[in-house]
Amino acid sequence: SFTKIGNGVFKDCKALTQITIPSSITTISDSLFEDCSKLTEVTFLSEITSIGKFAFYGCESLKEFTIPSTITTLSDSVFNRCYSLTHIKIPSSITQIGEKAFYSCFALNDIEIPSSVTMIGISAFAHCRSLTHIEIPPIQILRENVFYHCKALRKVTIPDTVTSIEYGCFQNCESLTEIFIPPSVECIGRAVFTCCEKLEKIEIPHGVKIIEPFTFENCHSLSQVIIPNTVTEIGNQAFDSCSSLKHIDIPPSVKTIAHDSFCSCPVGENEEIKKLIS
Repeated sequence: SFTKIGNGVFKDCKALTQITIPSSITTISDSLFEDCSKLTEVTFLSEITSIGKFAFYGCESLKEFTIPSTITTLSDSVFNRCYSLTHIKIPSSITQIGEKAFYSCFALNDIEIPSSVTMIGISAFAHCRSLTHIEIPPIQILRENVFYHCKALRKVTIPDTVTSIEYGCFQNCESLTEIFIPPSVECIGRAVFTCCEKLEKIEIPHGVKIIEPFTFENCHSLSQVIIPNTVTEIGNQAFDSCSSLKHIDIPPSVKTIAHDSFCSCPVGENEEIKKLIS
């Protein structure tokens, strides 16, 4: 019996619908089933110890998948473009979720990430447009674009282990109405909440020193913002086109406000704000 299947062996097998992995195989190689667009069922007869990058990329008909409890890492783009994937169980053995692991899983509406996960890669859940809520495990960094354009996402729970939310993390999450940012967060990157059109209220935690450019751009429903006295700078277009923002208290700690921070925003017409703009 053979013990290994090479990278991409079944790639582009458009007619493949079901497959059973024999007990002699313990590793799923990179791109093994990439673009097997009709694949609906995968059965493992052994304890799989690793699943490679792009292993199920573009398996458009795959609706459910049970990740073996012997796996510790979900590789980059492992389920990228699995458009029909609605349910997946992540076991507590998983410690890392790779870049774009679930990118463009359009039908994925519910996923439970176990507390064993300590790292979620860039764009891991980007374009999961049916995902409605997520409870983030005790990680330290929310990386770039992790939930970019999750347009149905309404509720997010961020643990107090998170210290940094990176560029575009929740950009285009147009259904997000409210989010609590824990006091552990010291850095909120550029464009993190850009185009969160239904976001109504935000309290920036103590420890954050800069409101980065584009952070709340096009948050049309945003009407209440609490800025702590640790913030010293408000960047370019930070509140651009926040059309519902009519009042904001700027603490004396703020020394720099970019000239277009409140562009197309009612609060930008406030005479006191105009005096502070550099």
